[in-house]
Parts: sequence; structure tokens; C-alpha cells
Amino acid sequence: MKKHILKIIAPLLFSIVASPLQASGFHDGVAAYEKGDIVGTLKAWRPAAEQGNPLAQYYLGGLYAHGEGVESNAAEAVAWYRKAAAQGVPQAQEALKALSK
Repeated sequence: MKKHILKIIAPLLFSIVASPLQASGFHDGVAAYEKGDIVGTLKAWRPAAEQGNPLAQYYLGGLYAHGEGVESNAAEAVAWYRKAAAQGVPQAQEALKALSK
């Protein structure tokens, strides 16, 4: 049971203690996405994802999976989902299962 709780809490904990640059990049991307600014979203999430922010990795994978602001690319989506899943993001693990079907 403790491992299950850690899988859920770990991404949230990471986003709290992540470097300010990673955290602000991810949050800037969320704000841009909510405004419909997909270019701004990509500009914020890509660097955060490259620096290891697991939530940015997960959501960047989603953009590639659904072709939002980028050309749909399953291989790129899987690569980002794998990075996020390796850091314990359960949604990324589920996304990988869905893509493998």
C-alpha cells in the first residue's frame, strides 16, 4: 500500500521541490495551454521536459500523441511518456499501456 501511495504522491512532491526553473516552466506552459497558446505551451514545456520535469514530459508526450501544436508522432509521444513514467507519473504509465494496444 505504501508503494501505491508513493506512486501517486511522488510526481506531486517532485513538482513542489523541483528547481524553480522547471516548476515555473511547467506552470507557464499550463497557463499558455489554458489560453489556447499552443506555441507558448511548447516553448515552456519542452525545456522543462528536457530538464527532467516529469509532468512536463507527460504533457509534452500528450501533445505528440494527439498532434496538438506538433505533428502527431507516436514514437515521440512514447519517448516522453517513458521518461515521465520512469519518474513515477502514473498517468504516463497508463498512456503507454493505451498506446501499446
